Amino acid sequence: MEMEYPRLSSGMLYPTVSKWMNMSWLSALICTVILILLTGCTKPSSTQAARLDSIRPGMTRDEVLEIMGPPQRQEIHGSTEFLIYSTDGRSTTALLDFIPIAIVDGRVTGTGRSLYEAVVQAHAPRRGNR
Repeated sequence: MEMEYPRLSSGMLYPTVSKWMNMSWLSALICTVILILLTGCTKPSSTQAARLDSIRPGMTRDEVLEIMGPPQRQEIHGSTEFLIYSTDGRSTTALLDFIPIAIVDGRVTGTGRSLYEAVVQAHAPRRGNR
């Protein structure tokens, strides 16, 4: 059975309001499915990098935790605490590929491996000459 559409005075067909509503609902459903598929395709590493980009010197430790979530590791070297996150956002240990965030007196002082390595080296026990 074919659906009949009312005709304009010019003889052109147009769909009824209920037909437009069904089309709108279908369009909304298709858009929702597409959005779900697109957000499901986001790599954890890209979201991790995006979160890290929002970390700035001077932010509080609590602000970092709110943005980044709990770190995979924490280390303290002297007065510097490092919140250490995996680079890919998936590793539970963050041993090889990691992003350190330096915290001194409750505030971010910097991020990155070079800062981490400099602080760790500065606080490493000195070896005496033998």
